[in-house]
Amino acid sequence: MTILLAVCCYRSSQPPYATFLHKQIPTFQSILKRFRMELGYLFLRFLVTCFKWTTFPFRKIYFGIFNTRVPIPAAEDPLLFYSATKLAKLIREKQIKSEIVIKTYIGRIKSVNKFLNAVVEDRYLEAIEEAKQVDILLNQPNTNIEKIAIEKPLLGVPVTIKESCAVKDLSLSVGSTFMKGTKAREDGAAVSKLRSAGAIPLLVSTTSELCLSVCCNTLVNGTTRNPYNTNRTSGGSSGGEGALIGSGSSLIGIGSDLGGSVRIPAMFNCIFGHKPTARLVSCDGHWPTCPDPKFENYITIGPLARYAEDLKLMMKVLSVSNKVNFDAEVNLKNVNIFFTEDIGFYLGSNSVQSEIKEAVRKVVNYLHETHEMRISNKRIDKFDTVGDSVISQLLAVDDIIRPLQDPNNPDVKYTMIGQLIKSVFSKPDITPTNVFADVFIIRGNGLIPKSHTVKHHSKMEQLRNKMINCLQDNGILIMPTFPTSAFHSIEIGWHMLNASVFTGTFNVLGFPSTQVPMGFDKKGMPIGVQIISAPYQDNLCLVVAEILEKRFKGWQPPFERTNK
Repeated sequence: MTILLAVCCYRSSQPPYATFLHKQIPTFQSILKRFRMELGYLFLRFLVTCFKWTTFPFRKIYFGIFNTRVPIPAAEDPLLFYSATKLAKLIREKQIKSEIVIKTYIGRIKSVNKFLNAVVEDRYLEAIEEAKQVDILLNQPNTNIEKIAIEKPLLGVPVTIKESCAVKDLSLSVGSTFMKGTKAREDGAAVSKLRSAGAIPLLVSTTSELCLSVCCNTLVNGTTRNPYNTNRTSGGSSGGEGALIGSGSSLIGIGSDLGGSVRIPAMFNCIFGHKPTARLVSCDGHWPTCPDPKFENYITIGPLARYAEDLKLMMKVLSVSNKVNFDAEVNLKNVNIFFTEDIGFYLGSNSVQSEIKEAVRKVVNYLHETHEMRISNKRIDKFDTVGDSVISQLLAVDDIIRPLQDPNNPDVKYTMIGQLIKSVFSKPDITPTNVFADVFIIRGNGLIPKSHTVKHHSKMEQLRNKMINCLQDNGILIMPTFPTSAFHSIEIGWHMLNASVFTGTFNVLGFPSTQVPMGFDKKGMPIGVQIISAPYQDNLCLVVAEILEKRFKGWQPPFERTNK
């Protein structure tokens, strides 16, 4: 098959074949050119697609037998249904004690976590003591409530943290057996900002191994499950945050996003998630890290929340730049809408579910008809051609972490064959997903020739310039966050490429993007769309998210659905 494709690619570039193909099938020649230039990567995608379809009957049978949902306990305390914005106000005004709020959330987490497996390590006792100090402070006669509202807008409010974001004295193993037992010596920059704003961290939550997967399955912490169907993944890599917040066990949290790791679990768990403009939030204290400055152009820390208004509050706290005015009013009639229901054909990725396509259309029609936003006649539709470029640019980062290398013992060598043998006869050191990532993606550069890095950089720059010219300071792009709802964890192999195209594109471009929940598909799983704007127009994304929440209900509790 490979030889046949190579021959076709060569012959297609020679006359008279090129002329004929150009006249008859305009896109075919460009496809053949891509085959010729990056045959290895395309063949890998071809194998992924073949494997997906050949295993479909077996997966259908397996999921039919092992598909019993385990409903999570319902949340009954009204305190669990306030937004962080409203809860902070109630605490400041002494209508409710922070200690009661903290204990309520701790009780909720304990009742639900045995179903989800989303907690790595907690600090409940310390959190209760900190809440007591908040209540003492607010009861002092000379306390300036107005000043507290400005300087500590999250005072007394519980927050959960993805394990990769350092919380002093808590686990920082990031799902790696090599890092097991590692503790953070100090808070990371984002956590420090949350504490300064008065938030009280409760725990660190699960992540995929070294944050390199869209599923939270690790050899250290096990599998994190989805509250809407415990047989499905909670997403990744911020899957623990997604599961806790979506289940009503947490209110707000932070995760990191290198290729969709905030937005994908946010969608899978029916909540909001925001990937900020590149470098708008400091990544100091995040693990994995990388000495190459390019790394922070792509990775960012962002908030996850059940209620859209809390994203804005969180971003005001987390931002290290004043380039975004989160209090600015937006004239909705001046907003231009760009949209795409699908990215087109990208070998190895999934086609977009019909319910998600419909969700995009609903959003566009609602914003146009109700808020008089203008639907642009221009199209931004090159996403099916940049998947290779996204991978190439992410892998162009120097000294990126290697899953098959123990950071504590860099001289010790681990191999793919060795790990495969250990997985059969004992317990491996590294998950199969990360073995694959190391061998074929990181070490093998995604089977994309390194000589093409400059070409791919130019391609992404062209897309970036085109989008900036289209979106400017008053445009939004609406498209699927992910092509499918949450899947079974064992299906991860044919979903990884989805992240590179649907979400990873905007990491490489550095654009802000907000995931908005849009109800459920026919199987009862959450779906969503993402709102994208030009760099430093984060406020526009968040304003639109709040509008859509009012119309399409936003977060809808899983226990109201799974218990029916």
